[in-house]
Amino acid sequence: MSSKVVYAVYKGESFLDLGTAEELARKFKVKRETVWFWNSPANKKRNRKNRIIAIKIEKEEEEWKGYLQQ
Repeated sequence: MSSKVVYAVYKGESFLDLGTAEELARKFKVKRETVWFWNSPANKKRNRKNRIIAIKIEKEEEEWKGYLQQ
């Protein structure tokens, strides 16, 4: 089984979406690297209440069936 890296994206306290870096980049019209930056320690250190952050979630691909488009 392969593992798939999935990110949960939040703006402040509000959940925005769940998906791979590629899926989220398409949805938010940003580069894939931007999604990775949202998950970086540098972004998390910024003291802004409404910043966008991405939290990396790793699970086996089988566990994501039904949550993500294949």
